[in-house]
Amino acid sequence: HDEETAQVPSSSVAAHPSSNGRAARADDTDPGSEPAPADADAGGADEAQLDDDDDTVSDDTVSDDTVDDTVDDDTVSDNAQLLPGVMLDRGELCAMVGMTDSELTQLESFGIVAPAEHAANLAVYDAAAVEVAKPACAFLRLGVDARHLRNFRTAAEREASLYEQLIAPRFRQRNPEAQAQALAQLRELDALGAKLRAAMTRRALGHHFR
Repeated sequence: HDEETAQVPSSSVAAHPSSNGRAARADDTDPGSEPAPADADAGGADEAQLDDDDDTVSDDTVSDDTVDDTVDDDTVSDNAQLLPGVMLDRGELCAMVGMTDSELTQLESFGIVAPAEHAANLAVYDAAAVEVAKPACAFLRLGVDARHLRNFRTAAEREASLYEQLIAPRFRQRNPEAQAQALAQLRELDALGAKLRAAMTRRALGHHFR
């Protein structure tokens, strides 16, 4: 019994320090390791929150820039379109195109822009006037005198006359199908004319771009 009694404390003592050793190591590890990840997580959360805030500010900034571009005068004048049948007076045309009254006067003096009709002694302008006035005004601001734009008008009138001669026979027919074919041919001629003019102009200027 004495030997067994002596062995029990010995085994208990051997086991106890080992258990305490593990506990001590766990305690040493936990205080050193547990708070560190917690701090890192907290710091990461703070950085993520700052990133979210930065993204939010960035989105607002982009949104503001988009709004500014939308209300830009040049963009509005380029994208402005007049619905068919709607008429504008002189001031409305200038505002829609983004040009001055003086520029409109120059264009009108050489027949580049012309009113569609006169209502109550006031000139009114249609969608065609808006379409012509926008590039014509841009030419003025690039230094092209209004009188030189008459060349465009003359060429356009001759081109239109040629197309009308080609489709006239079909248009004279009362057959709706023949008139529809004539209209389709006119649209095709108009598209081809635009491509040919552009190609020939680039060819004439080609030596400047080589």
